[in-house]
Amino acid sequence: MRFVRRSVVAVSVAVAVAASVSGCGGGNGDPGEFNWSRSAAATADANTAIPTFTTTAPAVSGPVVLGRADNQYAIGYGTERPELLSLNSLCSNTISDITWTSWGGETATGTGTVCAPAGDPTSGGPTQLTATDLGDCYGVQAYRRLTLASGGTLNTCS
Repeated sequence: MRFVRRSVVAVSVAVAVAASVSGCGGGNGDPGEFNWSRSAAATADANTAIPTFTTTAPAVSGPVVLGRADNQYAIGYGTERPELLSLNSLCSNTISDITWTSWGGETATGTGTVCAPAGDPTSGGPTQLTATDLGDCYGVQAYRRLTLASGGTLNTCS
């Protein structure tokens, strides 16, 4: 029975080491930091203790930005307090003249003008923007969700 216990411990350690070498951890490609501890149940008997580990993503600091630009045509994403946003340079995906009334807290709010495409001039006009879900976006502190009062919510960190 002692052989089986040691084998379980050896296999557990091998799996943990393999996970750390392969880069499992931080959730966004960052391996994070490994913290070894014994589970509460395992501390009762040192012979059956199986090490457990958790990962901790490194702290994100620096300026707060709005998501990230995910293609060459995206404008304003990945910047602080953008005055212009466009997903792909098409009028229907562009918001201009943005003025932010709050920035850097849990929520950022602002107003801007949605571009009115030719043939549908009533679809544009003023809108309120609310940026939320402040957190890590590929190693940068960013608002990861943008909601427009005129309709729609966008995941800005993809």
